[in-house]
Amino acid sequence: MDWARSASAVKQVNGTGALSVARNGAARMYRPYIENEDLTRNGGDVAREVLAQCEPADIVLLYEEMGQTGDPLRRHTQFLKEAAPVVHAAGKLLAGYGFSTSFPREADISYLVSENWGDCDILVMNEYWGLKGVPLEQRFTPYNALKHRVVHELSNGKHPPIWIGECGRDYVRDGDPNVNEGIVGKGYELDDISDTQMVVEFMFYEFLLQQDDYVVAANAFTVGATPDWQAKGFDLDKLAHRLALPFTPQMEYIRFLYNPVSGPVVPPTPPGISNGGNHMATLKQVLDDIEAKGLAGQITLNAGKKAASYTEQGTQVDATFSLFGDIVNLAREAKKALETPIPV
Repeated sequence: MDWARSASAVKQVNGTGALSVARNGAARMYRPYIENEDLTRNGGDVAREVLAQCEPADIVLLYEEMGQTGDPLRRHTQFLKEAAPVVHAAGKLLAGYGFSTSFPREADISYLVSENWGDCDILVMNEYWGLKGVPLEQRFTPYNALKHRVVHELSNGKHPPIWIGECGRDYVRDGDPNVNEGIVGKGYELDDISDTQMVVEFMFYEFLLQQDDYVVAANAFTVGATPDWQAKGFDLDKLAHRLALPFTPQMEYIRFLYNPVSGPVVPPTPPGISNGGNHMATLKQVLDDIEAKGLAGQITLNAGKKAASYTEQGTQVDATFSLFGDIVNLAREAKKALETPIPV
């Protein structure tokens, strides 16, 4: 549970042990494991059951990776609308959908906008990547790992803040939008990817997410893996101390981005940053900068928001997130890993 004590955002499925040890100000999401996620039930009734077991969560996610297109999606949307007033009355935020990698479908986005995304406060999307044998920046595609950018573009930004509920390496097909669903069962440990190479991929993904200020958290899948997920190569326990480093009060940022009453607001552009982006074009370039200029700072790779920030001569570059520590040694390690070919 040590990772949860330093993470800026913590998501737990069943149980609340990790949520209970999270620091004040961390964003805490609870999702129950429900074997039969029945959309014929009233969303308010399901919400009451979940609220009775979710403390001290700030955010609840009821169902995920089901009812994702067509008529089932429409029912899922109404289910969320039934749940929203119950969750809000309890002083919590409602997370919605939990789309699996490659969802939602482009054709459904206009419908979701017209229905205000089921009145949910946080849009949860799970995003994975699987390409190898190509440059690092080409492994993260708009079909899967960056599907949130497609949602943002096609909705003209009319969506709740996005929380990447799961992310990491899996066997996903990239290219044809009709066959992009993940084929669950091949995590990095079964994909000839070393621990350090996996950390490098998470770091690069963090840099990409840092350009999208509407993404408020991202959870690496998974820490505390059950035996079936361990067998499939998704056990990140030994990487957790490298993925949950310094703390930032992420719940404050989430509440700043979204008010359940007034809806989304546009955050101010951090000083020196244009349109919420940054100049981190490639991981290697950043690592070269760090070593050449002796920049101080910390890569905040955690089980929640992956906020890459650093300072130059004590000047804060990204005002949104706190800065900690010194990443020169981690930078050298990552740089070495980048120069090690990943097997095809």
